[in-house]
Amino acid sequence: MGDHDLIIGSAASVSGYGSDVFFLTDGTGKLVKQGLGTTEFTYPVGYDVDTYTPLTISENGTSDDIGVRCHAAPLSNGSSGTALTADAVNIAWEVSEGTAGGSSLSALAEWPAAEELSSFDRTDCGLARYNTGTDWDLPPASMGTSIGTDPYLRSRTALTPGIWMVADEFFMNRVLVSAKIMLQGPYNTVTDKMTDNLRTLAAFPLTAPTTYSTGKFVQSGWQPSAGHAIDASVLTVTGDNAIVDWVYLWFKDPAATTTNLQTRVALLQKDGDIVELNGIDPVKMPGNATQNYILGVGHRNHLSVRTPNGSGINFSESTITSYDFTTAMAKAYGTNPMKLVDSSPTDVYALRGGNVNENTSVRATGPSTINDYSAILTVLGSTSTILTSVYSKADVNMDGNVRATGPTSVNDYSRLLNYLGTTSTILTEQN
Repeated sequence: MGDHDLIIGSAASVSGYGSDVFFLTDGTGKLVKQGLGTTEFTYPVGYDVDTYTPLTISENGTSDDIGVRCHAAPLSNGSSGTALTADAVNIAWEVSEGTAGGSSLSALAEWPAAEELSSFDRTDCGLARYNTGTDWDLPPASMGTSIGTDPYLRSRTALTPGIWMVADEFFMNRVLVSAKIMLQGPYNTVTDKMTDNLRTLAAFPLTAPTTYSTGKFVQSGWQPSAGHAIDASVLTVTGDNAIVDWVYLWFKDPAATTTNLQTRVALLQKDGDIVELNGIDPVKMPGNATQNYILGVGHRNHLSVRTPNGSGINFSESTITSYDFTTAMAKAYGTNPMKLVDSSPTDVYALRGGNVNENTSVRATGPSTINDYSAILTVLGSTSTILTSVYSKADVNMDGNVRATGPTSVNDYSRLLNYLGTTSTILTEQN
C-alpha cells in the first residue's frame, strides 16, 4: 500500500485473506474501515510479505473510521526511539481514528512465533499501548497467557487509538512503593531496630512461604508465573539493611475496601523498610499511576495493618512514594491497630505479634482452632520441648527457637501473654 490509505465503506467486508494474502502496510498508508462499530472487523495486515499480523477490532465507544497499519518493530518511545530487542513481539500496530476522542476499542492481536523477541514470555503477556511522553501502558489486569498455537493471540478491551504492541511482564505497569513497618515480635528497644536472627537459619525459605498464598494471605491480581524467589546472597547483608523476614502487601480500592485488587510478597529489612526481592530497591507493585490505592501490610505471625479510609494514595511509576506506619497510631486504619513498642527518642508503633495460628486475632483463650497458645503447644508437643533453629509461626519473638518454658526473654508463651496483658484479652485485626 506504500503511503496510500485504502478506505472501505461501513457496509463493506474483506474475504479470502490469510498468511499468504493480506494488505502489506510497509509505508504510511493504512487500511481504514469507515463507521466501525460494535461488530468485529479483522484488519488483515502485515509489514512485509513474510509476516502476517492481523488485528481484529470492535468499537464500543462512538462509531468512527478506524485505520490500522503495521510498523517493522516496536520502538522504545512508541513511534520513535530505538527498536526493542527483548520481552515483546517484533511488530507494532498504529491504530488511528477519523474523529479524535470517543473511542473505546476491543482488540485481538495475532502474531507468529518467529516474531517473538528474546526473553518474550507468551504465558504472561498482554497488548500494550504507548502513552505519549511517558511509557508503554500495560495494566496487570490485561496480562495473561496467549491463546492459539503459532500463530498466537492476545486480547484487550477499553483501548484508545495509538501505537500498540504485544509485550510481557517487563513492560507491565508497576508503581514504586516504599513502606515501613516494625514487627512487635523481633523489635529491640535497645537498638530501635528489629533482630534478624532468622535470615541465618538453614530453614529460612528462598521462595515465598506457602503461608503467603492461602487463607487471609491468598494472592490476588497479577502474579509472576515463575513465583517469588530470592538469591541466597540477599541474606548475607548485615546492618540496618539485613533481611528480617518475608512480608505480604496488598492494594485495595478506596471505594471497595473488602476486596484486594493486587497482592504480592516482599522482604522486610532490620530498620523496617519493605523492599524488593533483591533486598535493596523499593517494591515495584503491579498497579496503575492513574488510580489511588489503600496499602496494606501483613506478616505471618502478626496482625495486619492498612492505611486509613479516604481517597487513598496515588503511587507513581517513576517516583518513589513513601509511607511510614511506625510514626503514629493514626497511620493505620482502626482503633489501636498497632502497639507502641518504643518511646525514646521517639514513639515507634509496630504490628501486633503473637498471631501464631495466622488468623485475624491474637488470644490465649478459647477453642484450640483459634487459641494462639494452643497453636504453640501443637507445634511443640509438650511444654518442656524446645525447638531450635526453626522457621516457624510459633516463634513469637522470631529468635529462631520455639519454647514455652524458660525466661520471658526467650519463652514464646510468656511473650504472647505479655502482648495480651491478660489471658482473657483478645486482639483483633482491623482490615
